[in-house]
Amino acid sequence: MPMNKVVKRLWIEALRSGNYEQGPFALERGAADALRHCCLGVLCRVAINSGIDLPVSRELQDDAYTAFGDSGNTSVLPSEVIDWAGLDRADPSVYAGDGLRALSYLNDQGTPFTKIADLIDKSL
Repeated sequence: MPMNKVVKRLWIEALRSGNYEQGPFALERGAADALRHCCLGVLCRVAINSGIDLPVSRELQDDAYTAFGDSGNTSVLPSEVIDWAGLDRADPSVYAGDGLRALSYLNDQGTPFTKIADLIDKSL
Protein backbone atom coordinates (compact mmCIF):
# COMPACT_ATOMS: atom_id res chain seq x y z
CA MET A 1 0.00 0.00 0.00
CA PRO A 2 1.51 3.36 -0.99
CA MET A 3 1.87 6.00 1.67
CA ASN A 4 -0.69 8.81 1.79
CA LYS A 5 0.84 11.51 -0.46
CA VAL A 6 -0.29 14.45 1.67
CA VAL A 7 1.10 12.89 4.84
CA LYS A 8 4.34 12.05 3.03
CA ARG A 9 4.75 15.67 1.95
CA LEU A 10 4.06 16.95 5.48
CA TRP A 11 6.57 14.48 6.97
CA ILE A 12 9.29 15.36 4.48
CA GLU A 13 8.74 19.07 5.08
CA ALA A 14 8.95 18.54 8.85
CA LEU A 15 12.19 16.55 8.54
CA ARG A 16 13.74 19.29 6.39
CA SER A 17 12.43 22.17 8.51
CA GLY A 18 15.15 22.22 11.13
CA ASN A 19 12.48 22.37 13.84
CA TYR A 20 13.29 18.92 15.25
CA GLU A 21 16.57 17.94 16.90
CA GLN A 22 17.57 14.44 15.89
CA GLY A 23 18.33 11.75 18.45
CA PRO A 24 18.65 7.95 18.55
CA PHE A 25 16.82 5.03 20.15
CA ALA A 26 13.42 6.61 20.89
CA LEU A 27 10.56 8.30 19.07
CA GLU A 28 11.06 11.32 21.32
CA ARG A 29 13.31 11.70 24.34
CA GLY A 30 14.71 14.36 26.61
CA ALA A 31 13.74 17.22 28.85
CA ALA A 32 10.72 19.22 27.69
CA ASP A 33 12.96 22.09 26.57
CA ALA A 34 15.51 19.86 24.79
CA LEU A 35 13.61 17.09 23.01
CA ARG A 36 15.41 14.82 20.55
CA HIS A 37 13.44 12.94 17.89
CA CYS A 38 13.70 9.89 15.72
CA CYS A 39 12.42 10.43 12.18
CA LEU A 40 9.43 8.27 13.20
CA GLY A 41 8.79 10.52 16.21
CA VAL A 42 8.65 13.47 13.83
CA LEU A 43 5.85 11.67 11.98
CA CYS A 44 4.00 11.25 15.29
CA ARG A 45 4.27 15.02 15.87
CA VAL A 46 3.10 15.69 12.31
CA ALA A 47 0.04 13.51 13.00
CA ILE A 48 -0.76 15.44 16.19
CA ASN A 49 -0.23 18.79 14.44
CA SER A 50 -2.61 17.58 11.71
CA GLY A 51 -5.37 16.95 14.25
CA ILE A 52 -5.03 13.19 14.80
CA ASP A 53 -6.22 12.22 18.27
CA LEU A 54 -3.03 10.49 19.40
CA PRO A 55 -2.55 9.82 23.12
CA VAL A 56 0.81 11.07 24.41
CA SER A 57 2.42 10.43 27.78
CA ARG A 58 5.80 11.31 29.27
CA GLU A 59 7.77 10.15 32.25
CA LEU A 60 8.56 12.80 34.83
CA GLN A 61 12.34 12.68 34.42
CA ASP A 62 14.91 14.92 32.77
CA ASP A 63 15.70 12.35 30.08
CA ALA A 64 12.14 11.09 29.70
CA TYR A 65 10.77 9.06 26.82
CA THR A 66 7.55 10.13 25.15
CA ALA A 67 5.06 7.32 24.55
CA PHE A 68 2.64 7.66 21.63
CA GLY A 69 -0.68 5.95 20.93
CA ASP A 70 -2.95 3.72 22.94
CA SER A 71 -0.17 1.13 23.02
CA GLY A 72 2.35 3.56 24.50
CA ASN A 73 4.99 3.06 21.80
CA THR A 74 8.37 4.65 22.46
CA SER A 75 10.44 3.25 19.57
CA VAL A 76 8.16 2.48 16.59
CA LEU A 77 5.02 4.01 15.12
CA PRO A 78 1.75 3.37 16.93
CA SER A 79 -1.12 1.87 14.94
CA GLU A 80 -2.98 5.20 14.89
CA VAL A 81 -0.14 6.82 12.91
CA ILE A 82 0.43 3.77 10.68
CA ASP A 83 -3.23 3.83 9.63
CA TRP A 84 -3.39 7.62 9.19
CA ALA A 85 -0.22 7.71 7.09
CA GLY A 86 -1.16 4.71 4.94
CA LEU A 87 1.93 2.75 5.93
CA ASP A 88 2.13 -1.03 6.19
CA ARG A 89 4.43 -1.37 9.22
CA ALA A 90 5.55 0.30 12.42
CA ASP A 91 9.12 0.80 11.17
CA PRO A 92 9.01 1.38 7.39
CA SER A 93 11.98 0.47 5.21
CA VAL A 94 13.46 2.51 2.38
CA TYR A 95 16.04 1.80 -0.32
CA ALA A 96 19.37 3.14 0.93
CA GLY A 97 22.42 2.40 -1.17
CA ASP A 98 22.93 -1.33 -0.86
CA GLY A 99 19.37 -2.38 -0.06
CA LEU A 100 16.37 -1.92 2.19
CA ARG A 101 16.97 -0.30 5.57
CA ALA A 102 14.51 0.40 8.37
CA LEU A 103 14.06 4.10 9.03
CA SER A 104 14.82 3.62 12.74
CA TYR A 105 18.14 1.98 11.82
CA LEU A 106 19.12 4.86 9.54
CA ASN A 107 18.11 7.38 12.19
CA ASP A 108 20.01 5.59 14.97
CA GLN A 109 23.13 5.36 12.77
CA GLY A 110 23.10 9.15 12.43
CA THR A 111 21.78 9.55 8.89
CA PRO A 112 20.70 13.22 8.83
CA PHE A 113 17.00 14.05 8.64
CA THR A 114 17.54 15.72 5.26
CA LYS A 115 18.95 12.48 3.78
CA ILE A 116 16.17 10.43 5.42
CA ALA A 117 13.64 12.85 3.86
CA ASP A 118 15.20 12.21 0.43
CA LEU A 119 14.97 8.43 0.94
CA ILE A 120 11.33 8.65 2.07
CA ASP A 121 10.55 10.78 -0.98
CA LYS A 122 12.04 8.15 -3.32
CA SER A 123 10.90 4.97 -1.56
CA LEU A 124 7.54 5.43 0.15
